Amino acid sequence: NSDNNEEAGKSIQMRHFNRRGIPFGNDFQVNTYTTDDQLAPAVAIGADGDFVVAWESIGSSGSDDGSLFGRSIQMRHFNRRATPLGDDFQANSYITGDQRRPSVAVDANGDFLVTWDSLGSRGADTADEDGNSIQIRRFNRNVMPLGNDFQANSYITGNQVDPAIGVGADGDIVVVWKSQGSAGTDNCGQGSCGLSVQARLFGPEADLAITNDNGLSSLSPGLSITYILTVSNAGPDDVYGSIVRDLFPAELVGVSWTCRPSPGSECTAGPVAGDIIDTVDLLAGGTLTYTANATVADGATGSVSNTATVTRPAGDPNPDNNSAMDDDPLVPEPAETTSRPSL
Repeated sequence: NSDNNEEAGKSIQMRHFNRRGIPFGNDFQVNTYTTDDQLAPAVAIGADGDFVVAWESIGSSGSDDGSLFGRSIQMRHFNRRATPLGDDFQANSYITGDQRRPSVAVDANGDFLVTWDSLGSRGADTADEDGNSIQIRRFNRNVMPLGNDFQANSYITGNQVDPAIGVGADGDIVVVWKSQGSAGTDNCGQGSCGLSVQARLFGPEADLAITNDNGLSSLSPGLSITYILTVSNAGPDDVYGSIVRDLFPAELVGVSWTCRPSPGSECTAGPVAGDIIDTVDLLAGGTLTYTANATVADGATGSVSNTATVTRPAGDPNPDNNSAMDDDPLVPEPAETTSRPSL
């Protein structure tokens, strides 16, 4: 219970401290919806100091108003000074039955993810006889949802409860929870059924691709050439920490390159001399355009094969387009001709 604005039941209270444990003021109330109990809070803080709080609520001012006998997952976003960036908002889009026990995490871009256990779902764990499922929902840093709830658990017998979530610098997500049985060795054998700990790893879902072309069909020693490399992200997710590589062959000398990203994506602008080994961030629908200038070495023979690649930290659903090669035969330089004056 709190001393203000909580007419019925429990509230969510917070207190802000600096890194030395010294408080910035007194407790303050997080929830603006004050009817009935607000329970089981969780908090996560981003690299910029902004933070988000999630909790379970009996009713809400959103679509999950408790009329279907359930609880909702509510959230509120604050800046680093603990000033609220708007009112409570509802995390769950599936509103039948209880949504309980949230956990929240913030990624490197300030976007956040919330997980909870749900009595039913839109997924395979429909709870007709099987109990609770583990649900996840993603939001960007402006608290706009990135799709609906989705189900974490693939094992759907018995209850799946009490989740916790974490996200790495590369955007990989791990969710753990308590499960009544499992598809593994902890499977309720010998007539008794205990609780196992289950986990699932999710990576950003994004299809990266790269193209590589110098616009020529053959090369000759001493020729100045330009390669254009285009890296694209077909989405649906943003990807952080991918690596673009082009280790130029010995037949090319004096290499220098620049990169131009589409808005919101990031790469090394340059100019940079030598090979491309660039760690990049690429938003869904975004592109990076590399321009590499080089000269074909004197005395080079055979052909010039230049291969560029893009590599995601968590793998790619379509790796066939993660590499591109431009292969051109070398032809001799035209022989110099010397004109003689007429006699």
